[in-house]
Amino acid sequence: MRVLIYIEPHPIRGSQTMFNDVARRFLPLLESATPDFDIRMYATSALVGAVGKDAVAGVAKRVIRATPEEEAHFETRLVDWETDGVPAWLSLMAGGEVADEYVGVLRRIWSMFPYDVIIHWGENGAVTRFLEERPVTRIAMELGCTRPPFLPTVVLDPFGTNGSAVVPKLSVDDLRAIVGNNPMSAAEAVYGYSANLEAIPYEQQYSPLEAGDLTTRILGADRKIAFLPLQLHDDANLLRFSPYDTVEDVVLDAVPKLANAGYLTVIKTHPGAKSRLQSRAAFALARAALRPWSDAVVWVDSLSTSYTNAQLTALADLVVTVNSSVGFEALYFDKVVSVLGDAVYKPTGLFPDLTTALDPSFDLASYHDGVGLLRRFMLGGYLAEDGVRGNRTAFQNIVLTIDAARRRFGNNPVAIAESMYRAFSPSREHQVQRRMVMGSSVPGAAEFGIPAPASELAIGTHQNSTAVPQNEFTVPARRLLAVLQAADGDSLRTELHAAFADVRSAEKLVRVAGIVDEAFYLTSYRDVAKAEEDPVFHWTRYGVREGRRPRADMSIASLEDLAEALTQAAVALLEDDDAARFPMDEESDARRRASVAALRDGLGGQRSRIAVVANLHYRNLVAEILGQLANIDEPFDLIVTMPDWGNRQIIELVRAAYPKAQFFAATDRGRDVGPFLDVLPEILEHNYDAILHLRTEAGLFEDGRLRRELGEVWRTEALSALIGSRERVASILGSFRSNPAVSQVGPAPHYLSLTHHPHQNSGHLAASILSDGSSGGYFAGAMFWVRPETLRPLVERDKVDSRSFPQSDRAAGGSGEQLLERLFGQAASINGGATFGAPVEPSEPLVADLRPSEASLQVHLESALRDRRSTNAGPYRRALAW
Repeated sequence: MRVLIYIEPHPIRGSQTMFNDVARRFLPLLESATPDFDIRMYATSALVGAVGKDAVAGVAKRVIRATPEEEAHFETRLVDWETDGVPAWLSLMAGGEVADEYVGVLRRIWSMFPYDVIIHWGENGAVTRFLEERPVTRIAMELGCTRPPFLPTVVLDPFGTNGSAVVPKLSVDDLRAIVGNNPMSAAEAVYGYSANLEAIPYEQQYSPLEAGDLTTRILGADRKIAFLPLQLHDDANLLRFSPYDTVEDVVLDAVPKLANAGYLTVIKTHPGAKSRLQSRAAFALARAALRPWSDAVVWVDSLSTSYTNAQLTALADLVVTVNSSVGFEALYFDKVVSVLGDAVYKPTGLFPDLTTALDPSFDLASYHDGVGLLRRFMLGGYLAEDGVRGNRTAFQNIVLTIDAARRRFGNNPVAIAESMYRAFSPSREHQVQRRMVMGSSVPGAAEFGIPAPASELAIGTHQNSTAVPQNEFTVPARRLLAVLQAADGDSLRTELHAAFADVRSAEKLVRVAGIVDEAFYLTSYRDVAKAEEDPVFHWTRYGVREGRRPRADMSIASLEDLAEALTQAAVALLEDDDAARFPMDEESDARRRASVAALRDGLGGQRSRIAVVANLHYRNLVAEILGQLANIDEPFDLIVTMPDWGNRQIIELVRAAYPKAQFFAATDRGRDVGPFLDVLPEILEHNYDAILHLRTEAGLFEDGRLRRELGEVWRTEALSALIGSRERVASILGSFRSNPAVSQVGPAPHYLSLTHHPHQNSGHLAASILSDGSSGGYFAGAMFWVRPETLRPLVERDKVDSRSFPQSDRAAGGSGEQLLERLFGQAASINGGATFGAPVEPSEPLVADLRPSEASLQVHLESALRDRRSTNAGPYRRALAW
């Protein structure tokens, strides 16, 4: 087979080297070409110069160079881009007069190298015209509709790109038949088809927005939110595959409709405008045109804010796009998307137009069903990983498959799409399995079964001490103290300097200490982001020597200087053990106190005998917990702890089911444990018979990797054990009321031994607060029923609350939260308190005087997961991503 990689010679945006990176990515294919799969590349002299003559030298025999006559003609097309260049480009893409000029080039190449397949980047009308003359298979390529932190992809399509591709030629019923009516859930998409499996794609949507006026407007809006990301003014997908001519046309069509429907529209400009003056001007014109609707618009300039698309998508009730990749990425989070133009991911009849999306009668169930089918086709059998451009074996497999399908089925898009899916999906699903199983390791993220060293938790009543000066190295130093366990300043200095002398051990400590703000680093240093380098790895090995800042508030000249700065901060902490570990800024603490006061007022008139404290952090899991609470037959007071930002959707979901629920907006400290400790003193003021503590458990971390499938088992087991049926709830409450010795009831399989899973700080906190050694057990995950007075020793005299924790890194978890989990269990066993176990099966009786398991939670969950896989039964069907 002969394959031509046709690098577009037509000048685009006033440049003859626009596609130099595309060409560079294909060079490994030229190097590995064989007689059976002969690959050649067409390129101009300008392109070869941009790629680098040395880089091309090794494959020079496989590069078909433009003739002097062709080069001279291409230069005549170097015209003013805005006035003459854009119309010429549109003519080329559409197969108009400009395309005629390039058909001759394709004929000349074919005369010397009669290619069977032509690969081209982007839409190309000249290729379309040439295919009318020769039986050549076209494979059009472009960047796929996913970007990091999702899996970066490319499109290889036999029909064209964007609106010309195969998917727009399919219906939802076609997709259903192709994937065997097997939809892919949003959770499966985000965990199985993301570039990073350390929870970043999932967690990024829950990251708080940066403080500022824009954030105040977005979060303070008591109305639904639409997210509208803008594309560049000369984006081919906007100009060729949409009904709009300008960005101004887009916003003037969408925003008035959204405003009339009561929406606040958050508009985010394209980051590519940084190097496009005309795009910045187009955005300014669009913004000016929206002045009549200014109270219904929040304009987010991507060049001056750090909001991510994931954050804004998560907050939105509706995502509106012309046809950008954000539209497809929003499907990772199950959002309703209105795609105004034609898109590579837009089949017929799936995405609603804006009028339909705003109609209250919009069929959401059918939409989600269709979206699941689309995800399965796109991620499982259509989009290819970006690395395929440099992998001859993988690339050859795709080219042969598409060529065979096109020659067999002609212009039948359904048959071709089905052929591609059946050929590619088995290996893609296997890759997903491998990626999810292998994951990656992050030092310092030990989980259950692997006791971590001393906790980051602030011990005792030291909240108001200011003896230790707080600087940018204080918190990182505390984290290192938890790992290094140095007894004094001299030994700590020796240990740190020795560790930082070796770049590998230095990288581990930099990661544990949290020195590098990864989002800041990737935003500040685009070359690192473009190379898809790990920020910690890059900064430790190269960035520090190059004078790059690891975070906005930190400038470090060398690893040796970092070691000394951390040593000085750690010594100060060692010398004043009464120092406040993690002071909260004044504004955050004021919000915390206001939330406590509001809860106090809300509980003032309570008459219920039961309190339910539900930490609802993950919006997608809220409905599951609310549904299970229906098994509590008698009245109860529902206290919802939630993030203090972006919580509108959580509040709406809860109020729809429980109008009298109380809400506690928590700062991001101590995950679910910190907010529980904040509200506990107010709950103890009332004479409740029992408290139920629940949480939206999303996954279990294993070596820094979020295992969502284990989290699914963990959460569903806990909910089934605690509130799985009315009979189970009645049995638990009856035990508390009939037996004063019962102090705690939790999921029996999750009760772990404190002997085999001891406190990370050797029991010092337990001895300080509870005057009790490490014995008994605790419920991993901190979901349980408890007698309120049991927990009073933890919070009386302000011993611990959310200020005892550092700001949370929800993608890693903290040893402080794990320590408190152990204290909950230990507190329950003081003075002879009895712990009962609730079997996962709600019909089974409670286990009196429960004995803790010596095995780790992960061992149990892995076993339970295997059982569910083998039976594929009940509500756990298709719990995995494969």
